[in-house]
Amino acid sequence: MSTRDAEFESIRAYTDADLPDVLRRLKRDRELLGMLARYRLPRFSRFAPGAARLALRLALGCKLVRVKSIFDFQERITSEYFFQMLESSVSDFEIDGLENLPQTGGALLLSNHRDIILDPTFVDYALYTRRHATARLATGDNLTSIPFAAELMRLNKSFWVKRGESSPRKLLANLKTLSRYIRLSIVKDGELVWLAQREGRAKHGLDTTETAVLKMLKLAENRLNWQETCTQLRPIPVSIAYEYDPCDLAKAAELVNLARTGVQQKDDTASVAASITVPKGRVSIRFGAMLSASEETTADELARACDSAIMGSYRLFPSNHTALGMLVVEGAYNGEAEAIAKTPFADFSAARNWFANEEKDEAFIQRANAVADPLVRQVLLAMYANPCVSRWRLR
Repeated sequence: MSTRDAEFESIRAYTDADLPDVLRRLKRDRELLGMLARYRLPRFSRFAPGAARLALRLALGCKLVRVKSIFDFQERITSEYFFQMLESSVSDFEIDGLENLPQTGGALLLSNHRDIILDPTFVDYALYTRRHATARLATGDNLTSIPFAAELMRLNKSFWVKRGESSPRKLLANLKTLSRYIRLSIVKDGELVWLAQREGRAKHGLDTTETAVLKMLKLAENRLNWQETCTQLRPIPVSIAYEYDPCDLAKAAELVNLARTGVQQKDDTASVAASITVPKGRVSIRFGAMLSASEETTADELARACDSAIMGSYRLFPSNHTALGMLVVEGAYNGEAEAIAKTPFADFSAARNWFANEEKDEAFIQRANAVADPLVRQVLLAMYANPCVSRWRLR
């Protein structure tokens, strides 16, 4: 069996054979050209959007002439736009623990999840800086609603995790297909595979591994115990931390709206745009030691081991310590906010003793105080404070 088999056609990452047709589609995509024009030629795009799109189409066509492989695309196209984003919105990029990656063969990069686009992109960039092969990236198929984003992500080795299936039988079939694809990618193709530890972003700032994600990994070879599964998949915990989450206010507002109305409102297109353009301050990517298991290890035990590894190396910034201090000092954390933030206020108070002398972030204080809705403000503070609480709980 190969990851090019028909079974995986609807989810697999693109290969070199797919490249010509995909590039032709991208060069004609009005939405992509419009976004690039607004990003690269903001003034020109405002006054003459059609001409700006044409200029970008010609420029993109010239760049794509030399692209003959997926590696070329990442080297010549993805890296250029990524470097521009890095220079304009990231003040410092920290990479640690790459020595924990295997010298040969594949591995599973099991990561916390804060941002739709940036998490796997920054992990790939960390690999790229050390001339390591980039990873295949597990991505929710909700982004297929943005055609050009879906094409670009599959060119950058993303494969789809199908969501929203109502039929239990079809859901199980999809998960088995996904499990087989991940296993073949690692064991047969020798690829690194990036996978979030949970379905959906950790909007509360609480990074926890869902046992359902781990159990999915075993569906392809359910007869194996966790010791054998870890030996084959070689799971490596990855910790991703942003000094300023580019979608933090949107996440807080979404959580509050969900609590008030019971309706989840989110805009994936806006999230993608914010990820690229909004300042993120410092960013930290840390690769942990490979996880191991015994014959008796359970999925719950492995999930907790992953949580400990991710939060044990998670980079806490002054924005985290400041948010924690603001919540405790104000003492105004109401029951509704506590329920939305998923963390008891008592934990904030206890955790604060561990970080009492840490540096304060004055810019974060001003930004938080500018939030008009007091409940959204409290949930925003909790989102940043929760990683401190998680670290305190590991003490």
